[in-house]
Amino acid sequence: MTSVMRVFFVALMITIGGHGFTSESHRVDYLYGVADVEDLVAIPDSPWIIGSGVGNWIFQSGALHLINEDAFAASTLDMQLYTEKVAQAPFSECDGAPDPEKFSAHGLSLVGQDNGSFFLYVVNHGGRHAVEIFNIKLMGAIPDIDWIGCVPSPAMTFPNAVAGRADGSIILSVTFDLKGYMNRLWNEGKLDQTGALFKWTSALGWVEVENASLAQNNGIELSDDEQWAFVVSMPDSSVTRIPLEKNLGQSTRIELDFYPDNIRRTYDGKLAVAGVENTSLMKVNLCVGVDYPYCAIDFRADLIDPESFEVTPLYSGKGDREFGLATTALRTRSSLWFGSVRRRSILRVPMD
Repeated sequence: MTSVMRVFFVALMITIGGHGFTSESHRVDYLYGVADVEDLVAIPDSPWIIGSGVGNWIFQSGALHLINEDAFAASTLDMQLYTEKVAQAPFSECDGAPDPEKFSAHGLSLVGQDNGSFFLYVVNHGGRHAVEIFNIKLMGAIPDIDWIGCVPSPAMTFPNAVAGRADGSIILSVTFDLKGYMNRLWNEGKLDQTGALFKWTSALGWVEVENASLAQNNGIELSDDEQWAFVVSMPDSSVTRIPLEKNLGQSTRIELDFYPDNIRRTYDGKLAVAGVENTSLMKVNLCVGVDYPYCAIDFRADLIDPESFEVTPLYSGKGDREFGLATTALRTRSSLWFGSVRRRSILRVPMD
């Protein structure tokens, strides 16, 4: 364990709970002590999963969690480690590391580097709206994680999800883009297109992606060639494949029959999209807004084929006091993991 990664590592108890699988027909395990995990991402060729804790109802005082899939145990990253760190170019626009008392992790993205390490991109709301960048090295018993800088979010936006690209650029999905929304409302009379996509490069900074505004842009995942983005709209119950460059073609809307939130690549190349069902968006917003950890909202995950756009049911879960209101689903080789923006646990469904 290095000075960079001094974490409090605690083995957590396992509780066994009770078309695709359902919670009534399949065993589930609850991993407690990892709170408000809005998103999950797996580190390739390792047992490690990273979870983003958004924190309280105003998205402050959250955390990053490190989960060992093999051991079914978790730890929380000590953000105090980075208070004296100096940001590295090209991610040197922020005035120091995030405030450890306010840090709030939202959307996640992991990109492999030529030297074998990984860049972890984290949407942060705590003290500032920004994409924080961490460098991860798989060495020793626990991954070595170091904060290396950040990129402030575009002005007058509420960032949600992020996708890093191999060329070093960043794609950001924002749920609310005030300036763009007012322009669309004034010029086109569009009331529902509140969100946007932005692309960041070190040379140009943030540039809005054309024709990428949806009803509350949410989760994002990239195509294999990183030229297209699959973007979730919860109110529209859809995922839209959007071109990130001009002259690539038209967007394609994929309709779903539940309210999706995040979208994540599976271990075998498909797309797992997770969200809630048998509820209303008003109830979802109330649960998130009042910081109540026991919202018994049913949840769902479907698989999308990124080439044919075929949608296949994967899992349906009944919300109860142990788990509900899922916001992300991560399909590893052995399990299906669910995180929730308002829970004190994450859920594992063994799939082997």
